Amino acid sequence: MKRLLLTVVATSALSAAMVAVSATPASAADTTVTGVASAALVLDQQQPIVDLAIGGLAVGGSSDQVLAQTVTAAVSGKLAEVQLPVSCDQGSDLVVQVESVVGGIPSGIVLSSQVVVGSSLSGGGGFNHIDFSSPAPMSAGTQFTIVLSSSGSCGIFQGPPGDSYSGGNLFFIALPNPLGVWVCNCDFAGASFDLPFKTLVDTTPSTADQLADLLAAVTGVGPGTSLADKVTLVASDVAANDPTDACSILNAFIHEVDAQSGKSIPSRQAQTLITAAGQTEADLGC
Repeated sequence: MKRLLLTVVATSALSAAMVAVSATPASAADTTVTGVASAALVLDQQQPIVDLAIGGLAVGGSSDQVLAQTVTAAVSGKLAEVQLPVSCDQGSDLVVQVESVVGGIPSGIVLSSQVVVGSSLSGGGGFNHIDFSSPAPMSAGTQFTIVLSSSGSCGIFQGPPGDSYSGGNLFFIALPNPLGVWVCNCDFAGASFDLPFKTLVDTTPSTADQLADLLAAVTGVGPGTSLADKVTLVASDVAANDPTDACSILNAFIHEVDAQSGKSIPSRQAQTLITAAGQTEADLGC
């Protein structure tokens, strides 16, 4: 199979006026950033080194090149954001997809997708923040793929030669290679085996998980089973996509806990339960 891994030469945003990106891993002070819906995002995986000496790789362009970086998640949650040193020519947009991995290569099964307006991406070698409007759930230890494509002309800087990220590899599809056949850049000695990237995960528990925790916390608490019964009903409403009824029952739950505070429920415990129910109300948009 003929290899075609294009160096970007026509993408104006990937110009010689680039600045170096530090190869130092993120510190504890910068592992949490503000992202989708102001959620606290945790930096999970990264290959932060940008090699400015070897040029960039085309995304789209005359060869219709598609790039994919496989990643192994270490944190469970929702993949809310990826950061990439990518940019596009004027009038070109970038498509960023998250796919599952089968047999070590992208499966074609899309878990999340985001179209990024090319003009919103800054060049110069810095990492652009790309938020997903519908984040894909991830489990620690699971592999997934960040897939980059464009019907126009975009490009991304490369990582250093060799295997700079042990949890995955860079793959590509490009004409005139056979359509749909992924080639691992790791097959070529001296090549960059990985793209520069960062993944950020929203670790906020899902509404269902919050309700499961709340049910465990109220079982045997207060008079009879009233509180536990209410939480069970809320969970059923959430599963049935009935937030209106769920919000109504949560409100009744909070009032009941407040009424029992300092009586059948210790005050501090009651406040903890009210806070937890309030978080679920916020998630449901009550």
